[in-house]
Amino acid sequence: MPNDWDDDEFDEPQDETSAFRKLRKAEREKDKALKAAQDELAAVKTKLRARTIEDTIKEKGLNPKIAALVPKDLDDDSIGAFLADYADVFGAPSTTSTPDNPEGLPPVDEPFVDSMNRIGEATGSIQPINNGSEAQMMARIGAAKNQEELNQILFGNPIGPVAF
Repeated sequence: MPNDWDDDEFDEPQDETSAFRKLRKAEREKDKALKAAQDELAAVKTKLRARTIEDTIKEKGLNPKIAALVPKDLDDDSIGAFLADYADVFGAPSTTSTPDNPEGLPPVDEPFVDSMNRIGEATGSIQPINNGSEAQMMARIGAAKNQEELNQILFGNPIGPVAF
């Protein structure tokens, strides 16, 4: 028995196959664009990693061939740590101590040494400084790990300046 809602006789049949074809075609185009974007991203990431490794190796003064030895699973932050850990294997410049320079830093330059020695002679509380550069003196100050080390560098004793 027909009711008021049964108006199928007025519905025109739609061509469902053409709508599905258009939808499938749009899906294929979207997949192609996505794959192209993913391939481009992978290529950019590869180039960026290679550049990061190259820059880090160049910064540390190592042979560029070492880039082939860096593990693939290291992130960008770990590359520097890896190179530092294996610096002796790669032939990196060593910062080990020498008898003339117990802290392993290069000496301070002459004008700075002269002025510091004159100040030390005047006050009597500053230890003489070995020849080297002002930048190295600043590096020694910056490398101090605690107050005692800083006082030892600046005043020649771990306590600090002598009060008169």
